[in-house]
This record gives sequence, C-alpha cells and structure tokens, in this order.
Amino acid sequence: IETANKGKNTLESILQLKQEVDTLLLKYGKRAKNADKVMKHLYQEPFITIKGVSHLLGVTHQSASSLVKQLMADGILTGVTKLKRNQVYGFERYVGLFMD
Repeated sequence: IETANKGKNTLESILQLKQEVDTLLLKYGKRAKNADKVMKHLYQEPFITIKGVSHLLGVTHQSASSLVKQLMADGILTGVTKLKRNQVYGFERYVGLFMD
C-alpha cells in the first residue's frame, strides 16, 4: 500500500508540474509549439543538449540555444555540466520527483 501511495503522489506531482510548465509556455508566443515539443521530449528523456534541441526541432543552433536560454530563465531547464560546449541541460524538477 505504501508503494501504491508513493506512486499516486508522484503521478499527482508530475501532473501538477506539467500544468505549471504548460502555463509558463503560453507566454512563449510563436515559440510555444517548439517549446511544447521539447517538453514532451524531456518527459521521456529529461536531459538534452542544444544540438539535441536543434535536431529535435529541425532549427538552427542559434534558435535552439535561444529557446534553451528561455527555458532556463523560466526555471524549467538547468545546466548539468560545467562545459561551455556540449552543455547538458536537465529537467531537474521532473527528475527530482522520482528521487523521494
């Protein structure tokens, strides 16, 4: 029963986080569709690079970098590695839900 309750609580937390993120993405204007695509990817694989975003969306490195910066500014993504090139970004709030 404890495991079932923990799973239920995790699911509720994921749904709440998704709602918060979806609300934030509404302000992205024309970028909202691409940001939503990135978020769907991050719920499956919570770590990504700018190159990965570029490939996923079929956009330039500059466009991908700009979107990642906006996601970071909104607290959705955080830099995981200290590298200047090939930086890995993580959806740490999501990953943290599984760590409790």
